[in-house]
Amino acid sequence: MPRGRGRRPTASGGRTRSALRASRVAATASSPSASSSAGTAQGADSGTVSREEISALINVAVREAVGAATEGLRAVPGAHAASRSGSHGLVMGRLQRPVAVAALIDAGLAPGTRKFYATVWDRIARGHLRGGVLSFPISVNAVADYLASLFQEGCGPSTMMSHASAIAYGHKIRGMADPTADFRIKQLLRGAGRFKVSADQRRALSIQEVQALCSKLYVAGLPRVDRLAFRAIFLLGFFGLLRPGELVKGIAPQHTIRLCDVTVSKQRLVIRIPSSKTSPGPHVLTFNARPDTDFCPVRAVGDFIQVRPQGDSQLFVDARGSAISTARLSKVLKRTALLHGMSSSGISGHCLRIGGASHGALQGMSELQLAEAGRWRSRAVRRYFRGTVSVLDVS
Repeated sequence: MPRGRGRRPTASGGRTRSALRASRVAATASSPSASSSAGTAQGADSGTVSREEISALINVAVREAVGAATEGLRAVPGAHAASRSGSHGLVMGRLQRPVAVAALIDAGLAPGTRKFYATVWDRIARGHLRGGVLSFPISVNAVADYLASLFQEGCGPSTMMSHASAIAYGHKIRGMADPTADFRIKQLLRGAGRFKVSADQRRALSIQEVQALCSKLYVAGLPRVDRLAFRAIFLLGFFGLLRPGELVKGIAPQHTIRLCDVTVSKQRLVIRIPSSKTSPGPHVLTFNARPDTDFCPVRAVGDFIQVRPQGDSQLFVDARGSAISTARLSKVLKRTALLHGMSSSGISGHCLRIGGASHGALQGMSELQLAEAGRWRSRAVRRYFRGTVSVLDVS
């Protein structure tokens, strides 16, 4: 048959031959005599392969392998895939850099948000979808049933909105229509707001209450190291407006202050927060000592560091050197609150941050000053103000 008139190779056949040739080149390059026999091999092979062609063949093989893996993820958009990647099988066609794209999109969600969204999707799949398998898109009817079930379980409008956000993200990240944008879903959420008024049940601790809880640590049956650690945690959380996960180990340990992030003297305390939910970069806080009070965070941190045992790298550890967790912080706060005669309802590690913001507002700090001190990037700081002030009080 004359050259050029034979049957044209199919696309799959071309890819197979490209992969085989790339494999042959890689095997040749890995052999001990590859460099010495390269010229001979090329001379013996009627289809001489240049260096540029070798590089192109390998790149094609790698791209096709990554593309096949991406297609596999798309084919299984269920709860298990959701736990592996925040991007959840991006439906964006062929990408030259799919791994980089997925990683950047994943970084757009905080770890806690990613975990919460995956929990919501798993719950929808198990309770509201046929066969218990998550498959996008989710119908408007299924979304309405799911949100109604949350309302009947006693969830407030803000919780329902958070779950709706998870559903919306799952569709938008796949380039699908958002069912929560449907007018009927919006009306359902608006109706939930009329039936129930959301209220933040977390308590704002006053400065007097924080001082009382610090004093009750001495009768809470804690070792001396633990007692000094929690005293410093209470005061830092209140005066520094720190999040619980920044003070002690939480679900995102990369945000937690480490021993190496702290510089303390009798006059000053400097803390470098490695990162936070609102900033991937570090943030530095400086506290000047207050010798006029027994509840100075600078002195409290210095006292703890003097007795701090060797152990975990994070700043606050217990007497055994183990990292103190957010769960244990809440437990100790509740215990000292009960010892002080307070109700433990609404008491958690976040009460220190809320209390500090409320105290600052009562002392005349502006919203801008508080947002800067607490590293709030939005008007969310307003939700942290507690207590009312009448015109008579400031007259």
